[in-house]
Amino acid sequence: MAVKKHILEIVEFNVPVYGSKVTFIVFKNTWRDVIKHLKSKGFSTAEYRGWHYVHGLQIEEMINGQNNFVVIIKQNKEIKATLVHELFHLTQGILEYKGVDFKKGDANEAYAYLIGTLFAKTEKLLK
Repeated sequence: MAVKKHILEIVEFNVPVYGSKVTFIVFKNTWRDVIKHLKSKGFSTAEYRGWHYVHGLQIEEMINGQNNFVVIIKQNKEIKATLVHELFHLTQGILEYKGVDFKKGDANEAYAYLIGTLFAKTEKLLK
């Protein structure tokens, strides 16, 4: 995959148990390259044009019958906190998509296992 000079890293993987595709994008300077990449993958990007700054963002879109999640993170001194923050949103989005709700007072093991799996697949982004 050709990676633009302002996009530092792109990690894509499927979450087979939950039938979702996940893409993580870490960018350094320009949001424009992120928008171009998303558009090339079939995402509707009109809502995000004109944005100039973002620490992190998690989006979800159905493309060709598959649920796609994208987490976008800016490479800066806050990247660790931003990754953890966005992993929570991603975990919640995937599980809600599959009808698994977070329940106060329960162990919520599906949430715990999934966030751990997602972190293991993405921790290399913290380099």
